[in-house]
Amino acid sequence: MNQVCRKCSIDKPIEDYQFHRVSGKYYQTCRKCRQAVQYEWGKNNRDKQNATQRKWRKNNPDREWAVTNPEAYKASIAKAQKAWHERNPNYSHEYYLKNKAKYALNRANRRAAQKQATPSWLTAIQRNQIQEFYEISKAKQMQTGIEYHVDHIVPINGKVVLGLHVPWNLQLLTAEENLKKSWRVE
Repeated sequence: MNQVCRKCSIDKPIEDYQFHRVSGKYYQTCRKCRQAVQYEWGKNNRDKQNATQRKWRKNNPDREWAVTNPEAYKASIAKAQKAWHERNPNYSHEYYLKNKAKYALNRANRRAAQKQATPSWLTAIQRNQIQEFYEISKAKQMQTGIEYHVDHIVPINGKVVLGLHVPWNLQLLTAEENLKKSWRVE
């Protein structure tokens, strides 16, 4: 069964439309068009949206479930994320294939930042020590099967302070620990 979208005028299968539970009917605009309209409204009305949310939170402090039940909130988020990943197992790879240029730009920016954060006064021994961190990381990964990252203790792209790409600012962390740490100094 197909339906013509009121916004883009394209005949699409009914699966491309969201079901409205209250009215018991499908929306007359497809999901992509609805998302585009909502995105534009949110972008143009950020202050109005934030003010409405603040007002609701102020008037309903007892109804802020996420604040009063932090463990249950975390569990529900984890459950929703797991369900989404099960429904979309190839999303990351497909996104990468569609956005290779974006990934290449990010890698280039990372290399440039790392090069800029490497002082010219480093000795050959210190440069070799840096190289050893990366070699040890690969060796540990091959031994244990757990992915390891070479982490900057003080991030080279930090928001508060910028670190250097030097041996005494490096440490080995598992990928999970490093991604949790993100750009923070711990």
